[in-house]
Amino acid sequence: MIQQQFAVPGKIDIPLILDSIDFTREYGGQFAHIEKNKQRYINDHQDKYHYFLHKIIEAGVFNKTLGPLGFASLSMKTLCQMLGSRYAKEVKDVLLAAGIIQSDNQYIVGQKSIGYRIHPDWMSRSVLREVFNPHIMGKKLEQQRVQYQSQQQADSTWKNLNLIGINKQEALRHIEEKLNSSLSALLSYDYTLAHITTSKQLTKKVYEPIFLAYTSNPALYSLMIIHLLRKATSHKQSEGLNALQLVKASLLSQYEADRMAIEKIAKGDFFLEQPDKTSRIFTNISNLSSDLRQFLFHQQSESRLINLDIRNSQPYIFSLLLADAYRGEELPADVQEYIRLTSSGTFYNVLMDDLGYPQEQRSAFKVKFFASIFFCKSEHSAGQPFGRYFAQRFPNVYKQVEHHKERDYSDLAILMQRREASVILGKISAKLTASGIFHATIHDSVVVLEEHTEKVRKMMMDGFRDEIGTSPTIESDLLSTSLDCVKSNEWIIDQLFGETMGSEIAW
Repeated sequence: MIQQQFAVPGKIDIPLILDSIDFTREYGGQFAHIEKNKQRYINDHQDKYHYFLHKIIEAGVFNKTLGPLGFASLSMKTLCQMLGSRYAKEVKDVLLAAGIIQSDNQYIVGQKSIGYRIHPDWMSRSVLREVFNPHIMGKKLEQQRVQYQSQQQADSTWKNLNLIGINKQEALRHIEEKLNSSLSALLSYDYTLAHITTSKQLTKKVYEPIFLAYTSNPALYSLMIIHLLRKATSHKQSEGLNALQLVKASLLSQYEADRMAIEKIAKGDFFLEQPDKTSRIFTNISNLSSDLRQFLFHQQSESRLINLDIRNSQPYIFSLLLADAYRGEELPADVQEYIRLTSSGTFYNVLMDDLGYPQEQRSAFKVKFFASIFFCKSEHSAGQPFGRYFAQRFPNVYKQVEHHKERDYSDLAILMQRREASVILGKISAKLTASGIFHATIHDSVVVLEEHTEKVRKMMMDGFRDEIGTSPTIESDLLSTSLDCVKSNEWIIDQLFGETMGSEIAW
């Protein structure tokens, strides 16, 4: 049996907190029954509190689009099955009343469960709490895990997934250094950010210099872009918190998601989810931060792992939609130019030169580009310099972008992901599986053993050329060394370009 542990913020000592509360006098006597035999209650139920907190942190591993200080949607039905109906509600209510967690109170029947997050004041590096009652809670967790895994056994993707391991200690040291460096990089801006308490104070003039200076270092956790920080600042649940507290909490959130992801892979706690047959596949590997891929290895082969990654991938993926729109017709000149630039991998370079952006600001530029063209409302694009430039440079491409955002701007991101999946999963992965070649997909890229690099590269190029007419530029990254091509700010782009798979994985 796998040793069960719960990741809980280090500031939160549940036995100590429960013991310090006078349940008879506080909270209007709602939980007075706890006071009658408090120590017995703590012994019997601390695992339930740890489980609830653990599920909130765990959500960041499953759902990369959760966002800064996002609320993890937890199914009360699932919680009741695990904790018991009475105790699931009681644990939630006590944590809310004590101010340890917050709720978004947003429930949509059949679509969204109520979301919860750790209160920013309680956020801290997590510690691993052992299961206090292994014969009760430990048994339930093991049964849940075994049941989930038994449902996946026949899946070839699942079998490949379970062949992957991670150098746990090196990966943990990496993220610890990354968090420390990220927090240190904020020191110069502490005073400025600490005095921002409303979204109106968070102006572009104040925040953009901070964002650009911070983002120039790709080895740091991502800083929130201005509209995401404004949203967090104006949220009623953030009342009384300043921008510095929110930014630090978001860095901790990214660190905790990384740490949980490392622990899960190291223990063999894999997940494999596909919301529907046309969507992306989500796994521990696809949701792992790109700079942690360097610590992955194949457990049954001495060969090194290679990630075959499409250069300028998202702009190139949009070429699939352009090819669909003009199939059987002659492509307008600007569409041909767009496809040529994205397939050659020079798209960002050309746009940065045109707009006067230095190459060292590439990461910040990509975020701005995505936010201003693909993943925002049409009126926002039209009012931005990026939008006006893009509409003038690529008028027919821009027209197609706006067409796919006509009903809802989020439709475009979802459609792009599904067309990407139709090629990566429907064609390339299917052929690799039929050939018996080990592989793991990371949405628009494919991880393979080194000896299969060129064969798989050709399959990827052929697969996309059949759809678009031109092959993409495919880079091969050796995962066993430091990545020179780390996609800093991928966490932000995931939020802008993300089809949420949800956070209610059952184990």
